[in-house]
Amino acid sequence: MALIKIFTKQENYNELKSHVANSVKLVAAAALNTPEISTTPDSVRTVYVEGINLVDIDFILEVIAVERSDQQRISDDIIIALNQIYPEELFSIYFNNISESSMANTPRVDIESESISMKDAVELAKKGIKNA
Repeated sequence: MALIKIFTKQENYNELKSHVANSVKLVAAAALNTPEISTTPDSVRTVYVEGINLVDIDFILEVIAVERSDQQRISDDIIIALNQIYPEELFSIYFNNISESSMANTPRVDIESESISMKDAVELAKKGIKNA
């Protein structure tokens, strides 16, 4: 499971809600899926936060998750994928690592979902933009 806070200016909220948040969820799930920690689109949650003084950046992503190996590669993969989907937008990403022992959730029904490749994530995200 991962939580991604997406910071952006208020004027970007319509775009964020209509397709950017879903694109972030898809590419993050693909990048965060590692042999040690399985991650699917259904296990990634997103929240929106208003950015007040964002200079030269459209969306800042804070990934709150259990630490994975090679987080720099994961970050780069997410940025590269988002730039393929949104070549005109500027993204920034950082990790806020938590330990597995420091989190708890209300019990819920397990959702059976499959991991997704980055190629499939980008293709699905691009389709989502067209349908938005």
